[in-house]
Amino acid sequence: MKTNFCKSDAPSLAMHTPKIDLKIDPSSVELQHWYKMLHLWNDWNPMKVASEDIQDEYAAYISSTLTLLEDGCTAEEIEAFLSTIVRDYIGLGDEGVRESNPGAFAQKIMAWYQGNR
Repeated sequence: MKTNFCKSDAPSLAMHTPKIDLKIDPSSVELQHWYKMLHLWNDWNPMKVASEDIQDEYAAYISSTLTLLEDGCTAEEIEAFLSTIVRDYIGLGDEGVRESNPGAFAQKIMAWYQGNR
């Protein structure tokens, strides 16, 4: 069943802190997807802070991003979510949205997800 995360609830997902199951198998697909999404966010790096020393700056957004993909959100819906994160939660404003190009990132993560389900 598709949730409302693709619509009005998407921005509220940004601050969702997932509960970590300490019994999770380190080789699980879910954990692999989480780390791959973190890697993708670090490559996108809208704040320009991710580095070899800073790898967890975007960790708070990973579960929400994966939820949107799992729920079958469109590229436009994911772009809107990413734009809200960049503009409002990270605080880079409209200029930061333009510079970070969340539409291209939405396409990239959707292509990755569709090839790795």
